[in-house]
Amino acid sequence: MKCLMYLLIIGVSLFAFAQVPVVPDAAGLGSGRKAPTFPLAVLRPIPFEFRGIRVGDEMKEAERKFLAWKIPSPSSRPGLCSSDGITRIETCTDVLETGEYVNMTILDQRVAQVYVSTDRRSQGNTYNSYVLALTTKYGSPDKRETKYYHNDVEAGSSGEHLRWLNGDQYIEGSEIERAITIGSRALDAKIAERKHIYERNYRMRKLKLQIAGFGSQRMCPSCGLITSRLKACCLECGQSLTAVSVIPILDK
Repeated sequence: MKCLMYLLIIGVSLFAFAQVPVVPDAAGLGSGRKAPTFPLAVLRPIPFEFRGIRVGDEMKEAERKFLAWKIPSPSSRPGLCSSDGITRIETCTDVLETGEYVNMTILDQRVAQVYVSTDRRSQGNTYNSYVLALTTKYGSPDKRETKYYHNDVEAGSSGEHLRWLNGDQYIEGSEIERAITIGSRALDAKIAERKHIYERNYRMRKLKLQIAGFGSQRMCPSCGLITSRLKACCLECGQSLTAVSVIPILDK
């Protein structure tokens, strides 16, 4: 009877021990230690930024940071922020002490794009140093290069194009332009649409002014010459035009 009890206790103990998860050792086998329970954490990608400014930042705070990049001095000019007042697109531009030209585009009170142009005159912050820093922070980019051939001989190259992606946002590097751009594909499309609408409306206003100018002219009843309504007589035959009405080209 006692043997049966011992066997029963041993069986229950082994069953309970089998339910405890174990930590695998270096060889992938169970080490016998209970696996600790850790909360599950989702690793989020590092947001793209340039000197603390990110796409989507509020305009006033972004402008404050932008204008504070360069230390004021008698020999340097401060950065400038301005708006066209029409497309609701504002731009801030500056040339830093190290030689980089920086342009920040703001759309609807939010940062939409940051453009940094470097050249060989830049003191330390060259294009290659920016690429190295971005690769260290965000990982290896996608690379693309277009080569041109003539009679099966390489005749040129578009230069290496680099791209880092984080959802809708991107960082692009152009070896030919030696420039870095941080932006958003959705915001780029909005900027292009605003500019297209502005250009279209500008052409329409210009065309209406031209049509209005034509509509303010008169035809000579004698020789048929089109003459401005400001002229009292026909420039061709001298016929008086005071009684001739304006040509009704426009409805309005």
